Amino acid sequence: MSQEKHELEAQSEETHDVGLHDGDQQMKLESSTTITGVKYSGPLPHPSIMMEYKKLDPKIPDVIIQQFQKANDFYREQDRMDLQAQIKEVERQQEMAARRQNMAFALTILLLIVAVVAMVLGQDIFANITGLAFIGILIRAFLTKK
Repeated sequence: MSQEKHELEAQSEETHDVGLHDGDQQMKLESSTTITGVKYSGPLPHPSIMMEYKKLDPKIPDVIIQQFQKANDFYREQDRMDLQAQIKEVERQQEMAARRQNMAFALTILLLIVAVVAMVLGQDIFANITGLAFIGILIRAFLTKK
C-alpha cells in the first residue's frame, strides 16, 4: 500500500498598468499557485474512500475487506499448489534417473556375464568383442557429463 503526494508549485508574474496619471509607473503583481495531487495504490481503497463507501452503506467496507481476504487466500492456495506440483515433478525426475541408472547397471553386468560365458565356451572372438564393448560402455559412462 503506498500513497504519494505530489506538489507542483507554479509561479506566474504579471505586470499590469495601474492607470496612474503619469503613465510611467507600473505595478508588479506576483501570484503563486500550488497544485496538490495524491496518488494511491494498494489492494484496498484508500481509507478516505472507504469512509465515503461507509456513508452510502455501512456494510460495504466489510464486504470489500472480505473479498480482499478471499482473493488473498485463493492466490496463496494457488501458489501452494504450484509449489507442490513442482516438488512432485522433481521427485518424478529423480525416480526416473534412479531407474535409468539401475537399468544401465543391470545391462552392463549382463554384458559382462555374456563375455565371460563366451570365453568359457571357447568363443574368443565374440568374448573379445563383448569385453571391448563392456569396457567402452564403462569409459563412456564415466566420461559423459549430464
